[in-house]
Amino acid sequence: MEELALKYKRPDVSGGYLTDKNEIEYYKTVQYNDVIDNIMLGDYDKEGNYIVEKGIIRELIDLRKIYIESYDKSILCDSAKMFDGKVLHFCLNILKNIPEKGKVTATLSLLEDIQRVNGYYKNTNTAVLVTHVFDDDANINDKILKLFNISSSNGDDDGAEKIETDYDFPNINKRLNYFRDLNKYYVSVGARNQKRLYERRIKILLKSKSANIILEELNKQAFHIKGKFLDKNSAQYFKHLNQLLDSVLETHGHTIAHDKKLLADLAHAQMEFCGRHQKDHLVISNNVLNGNKFNQEVIVAPLPKTEAPKVEAPKIKEEKVIAPKTELPKNKQETIKDSKSHEIKIKKGEKEVSKPVKDKVNLDAIEKKLAVGVAGASLEDNLKSMEEETL
Repeated sequence: MEELALKYKRPDVSGGYLTDKNEIEYYKTVQYNDVIDNIMLGDYDKEGNYIVEKGIIRELIDLRKIYIESYDKSILCDSAKMFDGKVLHFCLNILKNIPEKGKVTATLSLLEDIQRVNGYYKNTNTAVLVTHVFDDDANINDKILKLFNISSSNGDDDGAEKIETDYDFPNINKRLNYFRDLNKYYVSVGARNQKRLYERRIKILLKSKSANIILEELNKQAFHIKGKFLDKNSAQYFKHLNQLLDSVLETHGHTIAHDKKLLADLAHAQMEFCGRHQKDHLVISNNVLNGNKFNQEVIVAPLPKTEAPKVEAPKIKEEKVIAPKTELPKNKQETIKDSKSHEIKIKKGEKEVSKPVKDKVNLDAIEKKLAVGVAGASLEDNLKSMEEETL
């Protein structure tokens, strides 16, 4: 039997789906980072559909909402209750004579902002929560608003947006609290992976003559948004650089498609990033779920101030652009692996010093350990153990 083609939903590309295995894996990792960064209430399933859990949907429907504005057949409203400073946004669509004459269809959707490059790119994810069909009558609008718990901020309801219900919406709060904890530790733990991915991709692009136009565009955009959206002192600096580079690569996808080596090298770098991300996720999420204590000074401390590698790309006319450039540390030692003796010979001046290489690591044991963590161990200890065993 012929194997079914891979298919992953992505509405903003031609055809609406991704079909390449490597592209799908990398895009899923990007989406998961979006969920963490923006503390979203749903997840993407294996086919790319955005799913909100039923318990959360029920609470979102019951949540009191305040009318903000309306246009055409849509009503925009916000939650009357704030969740640790976060206001939830909704859209109610009302369609008359749908699905047939004399009927009215009302659909309530959750609107969630997705920001990348610190807000330079902004999109809105729309998740349909529930749809009801009513018989049309003179009071249909009032019935719909009552069903979805939407109040006007005018007249008798003036000031209602300041009222918070005693009901604490346990499913919503549990979800938001979990991802807030997860996000705190991903900021620093994920930063090293983001830095490694960016530097690796820049080196690959520098080796390809066909990538000059990509490097030009990257420099141009980075120069344009530096400071406000792209802050080199931020712990998320390299994540934002990667998000910017992702956008440039997608814009020039036709250039990459004609350079098979460039395409393969970039895919390999991105797959390595996905692998490291998955391993870190197992360690962090299990520690968060198990309530292990974290040494925040170690885990959440900002990264040392550093600049992205400068890219030596063709100069852009009438713009002064400093191109990223990757330099090796001055004191980097040259290492040569001797496969016969299983030793590493390190050249220091005219002398050679031999060091034994560790025996082959039991990868199965490591994966098993990552899946459960070490009981009672802190997050940083588990991550450190993982790195030592994979050296």
